[in-house]
Amino acid sequence: MNTYGMLSFDRVQEFFHDCFSISIGDGTLIKANEICHNNLEVTEDQIKRQLMLGEILHSDETGLRCEESLDWVHVSSNGKFTLYNVHAKRGTEAINDIGILPEYTGVSIHDRWSSYDGYDCEHSLCNAHLLRDLKGLMEQGKPWAKKMIALLLKAKSYKETVRLTKKLRIEIFTAYDKIVSTGLAHEPVLADLTVKKRGRIKKTDSQRLLETFSTRQDQILRFFTNPEVPFDNNQAERDLRMIKLKQKISGCFRSFDGAVKFCRIRSYISTVRKHNYSVLDSIQQAIAGNPIDFQLATP
Repeated sequence: MNTYGMLSFDRVQEFFHDCFSISIGDGTLIKANEICHNNLEVTEDQIKRQLMLGEILHSDETGLRCEESLDWVHVSSNGKFTLYNVHAKRGTEAINDIGILPEYTGVSIHDRWSSYDGYDCEHSLCNAHLLRDLKGLMEQGKPWAKKMIALLLKAKSYKETVRLTKKLRIEIFTAYDKIVSTGLAHEPVLADLTVKKRGRIKKTDSQRLLETFSTRQDQILRFFTNPEVPFDNNQAERDLRMIKLKQKISGCFRSFDGAVKFCRIRSYISTVRKHNYSVLDSIQQAIAGNPIDFQLATP
């Protein structure tokens, strides 16, 4: 009720008092979370290992207030496993400490946060984020953005409804190149933005996005060329919603240690749900020292 249902200690205590005439102290609830957290240490390692073996890996992060400071919850997930890690940093230092991406060899799906780019694996950009950026440019009267929106949605429809032939791939890639070339022709040439004075002329939003589409075509269209890669990073965003919900209800964590315990237990809960196990039974097993074994599960 506390970690899965997001109920505060006060609400849990009221429930047991009203329904069962049982008084539960804060210490009992704190101890239960601590026991569950400690018993899931090996399980957390299993989840991490399974994510590292998977063909695709979704990554994202969100801010989290602990002890009146801003920390970050990082999620690494796919359709079967979820791992939450809380860290004081958002970027490369945190990603390295988490230890998945530095050794990962599959396809990393993420937004354009630069910290994800420095790892030696294949990358796929979230097209939902790109569509939002393109929509903003379209509303500013950028014709290339409107055409690119239509093309990405067309490629998505092709993947979902027809067998992708060589002819269709050529069609999408040729149209993509034409849209980018036309956009660049109507914008100041990116290579000529350097000026004689110190510094560089600030690029417009359109120029920055054109540069992304020009230099990262393979990452943007990887969903179209790899049948295992989805169109967007919605898996990670869905998994992070539980963290946002916790903040909405609780406001913040009183301690960093409490956030660490919560993230490990939520990793377990999210993963057992993805495997269609009973959350109540799975938590009971964890507290009893016999959590679900994911060592032999399919990555």
